[in-house]
Order: sequence, then C-alpha cells, then structure tokens
Amino acid sequence: MVEPLEGDFRHEHHDAPEFADIVAVTLEMQRARTLAQRAADLDLPVLLEGEPGTGKRLIARHIHNASIQSSGPFRVQRFSASENEPRPAGTRRETIPLDKAWTEARGGTLFLDNVTEMSIDEQNTLKTLLQHQTPGASPLSERVRLLCASSRNLVEMVKNGQFDERLYYLISVFPIWLPPLRSRTDDIPVLAKTILSQIVAEFGKPVETIHPQAQQLLRNYSWPGNVRQLENAIFRAVALAEGYELTLKEFPQITAQIPEYRPPQGELPDNNLVDQPFRQKYEGPAMVGGSAPSDRAVSLTPIDSNGRVGVPATNEDGEFRRLEEIEADIIRLALGHYRGHITEIARRLGIGRSTLYRKMREFGLTQRHN
Repeated sequence: MVEPLEGDFRHEHHDAPEFADIVAVTLEMQRARTLAQRAADLDLPVLLEGEPGTGKRLIARHIHNASIQSSGPFRVQRFSASENEPRPAGTRRETIPLDKAWTEARGGTLFLDNVTEMSIDEQNTLKTLLQHQTPGASPLSERVRLLCASSRNLVEMVKNGQFDERLYYLISVFPIWLPPLRSRTDDIPVLAKTILSQIVAEFGKPVETIHPQAQQLLRNYSWPGNVRQLENAIFRAVALAEGYELTLKEFPQITAQIPEYRPPQGELPDNNLVDQPFRQKYEGPAMVGGSAPSDRAVSLTPIDSNGRVGVPATNEDGEFRRLEEIEADIIRLALGHYRGHITEIARRLGIGRSTLYRKMREFGLTQRHN
C-alpha cells in the first residue's frame, strides 16, 4: 500500500501554452494531452505508457516545460536490454549511474525512458530514492520530478516477478497512455503537415504541401513505428522531392507496403512497383559532407513484408564485401535515418560518440551542418 501524498502541488502554469502544439484531433489523443497538462500541475510521479515512437519523450518534455520545475534541468536516462548484459573489454556504458542522474536532476525533472529494462539493482536504487523524498517537505531546488516511460505492460511484468511491485506503485501514481498512430487516423494529415513545416524550416527546401493522394496513402498505412516512423518517412520524402508538393512518388517505401493501394497510372516512377514491391531498390538520403569521397546515398532493398531494409553483403560480382565497406554503409544510413543526431546514432549502434566520430573520419563521412 502506497502512503498518501500530502501537500499542495498545483502551480500557476495550469494553462501553459506548451501543449498547444501537440496534435490531438482524435478523442484518445485529446484525452492524453489533457492528462499531460494536468500532470504538469502536480508534483507527482508520472508513468507514460505506449508503443515505441508514440511520443513519450515529447510529452515528458512538455510536462517539464509547463511545470514549476521548468527552470531546472531536464535529465534523460534511457535503459536498454543490452546495458544489462556483459560488455566486451574496451566498451563503456553510455548512461551514468541512476543515483548520479538523480543528483543531476535536482530542482528539475528526471525522465527515465524504457524503465522495463532496469536491472534489479537499478530498481532497488530508484525505490530507495523515491522513498527518501517526501512530497512538499524538501525545497524545490532539492526535489526531483520523476517521469517514467514504458513500452511494455508493466502490470504483467509485476505479475511475472520481472518488475518490483512496490516500485511500480511508486512510479505510476499518474499514468498516461499514448495511443498508437494507427488508431489516430484523423491526426495523421495534421501531423504530417506539422512535421513537413518543421523539416522545411530546418533544411530550407521549398516544399509547401502534401498532395491529397499522398495524404490518403499516409492515412492507409499502419505505421508500426508510429510518429517516429512518420517523421522519417516525411524527411525522406522531402529529400526526394523535386517540386513544391509531396506526391506518391516521394513515398515509394510506403506504397510498396500496401498491396491493396493502387495509385493512378503514372504517379509512381516505376509502374511495376506495386506488383513487385520487394524487388525495388530505393535511394535513401545520407547526411554526409559535400566534399567527402563517400558522398552518396545507400541503395536499400526491402527484405520482408514489413519493409525492413538491409545493407548488401555482396557486391555486383557476388563476392562478399569488406567489413569496413559494410560498416561505412551502415553508419551512412544511420546518419540519414536519424538526421545526423550523433548521440542517438551512437546509442543505436551501441558505440561511444568518440568511436562514432573516429569511424566517420576514417570513412570520409562528415556531419551536415544546417
């Protein structure tokens, strides 16, 4: 049984404008946005639940910005399964100890992403930290606002003994569920236009609109990667665009994954694309320096019905490529996929930032500065 929380946790930011830019046409997302806005007014632990890519970190940032702790730090700590496994000599963990992250977040917010991958020791540490913090008793400069995110069913994990029951009740005082994009069909056109405007502002490419047929295509797709995948799809479309409007031609990877979708004749660069979707090659954008000898896009081929792509292991003669060539293609692909965000790329590839920078220099890859 969790002890009742005492004190007045409301503050003057109740109607903070930070939430106005969260797209919420559907009732499910409107409810999530309303709960997030209310959560900002309360000095309570919040648990954000939802599939990967649904925007949990974005919501956490909005809660922090609209809270009384907004002038303090916003510290992000992400856990992954690989962090709890033995590591080869010479490699290092990208995250810092939990108690140190807690200390760095004092006076602000600590956002723990993917809490289901916390080790038993980390769960015990967090439980101790929360139990030693008395709501309303400590000065604001000493307090830590805790926000957690989970992509898995924590209740089932508690039942199976995979997650500490006491800790679950401590972090889930105010739960918020973010719906997957496939259940937010009415949000997709608005989201797509919002993302398009942000990308165009960042890269200065003169793309103004999305053709109605392309909008319908985006609505018809299931988006297993949710909003994050939609962002990547529009980013690639802008990179491919030659005019002022995104059409079906700019979304070849999406059209290839919807067999029942039959665009009008001539809308796609290859009319056989729909009939033979998984033999078509696509050129993906690579964020590399203009003077680098490797300044080219990586040729990608879908390898299954989910549209996953792979870097080729053999050359045109059928011989295996050198490992450094494959590694260079993977890094080049990651640079484009994650839009040059070095920290995210290093984390996804399981290497340190310094190692990534060294390999980029070796392969002649440079970060594109806008």
